[in-house]
Amino acid sequence: MFEIVAERGRARAGRITINGRTLETPAFLPVATKGCVKTLTPEEVYSTGCRALIVNALHLYRRVFEEASAAGLHAFMGWEGLIFTDSGGFQSIKKFPAEVTDEGVIFRMPDGKEEVFTPEKSIEIQEKLGSDFIFALDDCPSYPYTRERVEESVARTIRWAYR
Repeated sequence: MFEIVAERGRARAGRITINGRTLETPAFLPVATKGCVKTLTPEEVYSTGCRALIVNALHLYRRVFEEASAAGLHAFMGWEGLIFTDSGGFQSIKKFPAEVTDEGVIFRMPDGKEEVFTPEKSIEIQEKLGSDFIFALDDCPSYPYTRERVEESVARTIRWAYR
């Protein structure tokens, strides 16, 4: 649930409440890509007033999926606040040799295994992890890119989100 709590001109402040956890906006979300914020404990991060983190579903899937999904992401990370999970679209394209099709992203894992990362699989992984806020798989074109390629990637990302 999102509610606007204050407005001034075109600026606004809001409140997001999901699963009994609340985040005041605008907000800074530290990156906990692989399930932790580097150099800080969850308690230290929370003590700064931070109430949400963003993690990467693909990295967690590759490294600690069984443990994280069995415990639930909040317990696994020791985090009381909201958890936003990025789909992993950018990482699947940038970190591994990949082919983007309307089906999804086809890439080779570091162990040589071919992986087909579909929009549905991305959502399924994020749900199993117990994320509070799930991101749709996105098609991220490599730089340099053409206007046509960017338009194609936006259209594909929207189609993937509706699947």
